[in-house]
Amino acid sequence: MTLMQLESHISIPEIHRKILQNYTGAYALGVTRLNAESNEGAFHLHVTGETLAEFPNQVEIDGEDVPVLVNRNWTPPTTQAHD
Repeated sequence: MTLMQLESHISIPEIHRKILQNYTGAYALGVTRLNAESNEGAFHLHVTGETLAEFPNQVEIDGEDVPVLVNRNWTPPTTQAHD
């Protein structure tokens, strides 16, 4: 699936549920290229290193298997205090 096709799916809650399954912690989900030479995309999931949750390696969307790349070394942004 191309990057543009994936970008049109990223805001669909069902896609997030398919990828996150039972995970309830902080996360960020985006799209990325599988490699520099192609326009083929993948979902890029960022979760905290504290989680032991398992995530799928791929999800099916519109009959196509889309890879899911997981980064477990993510730290959620924090609010900075203003003076």
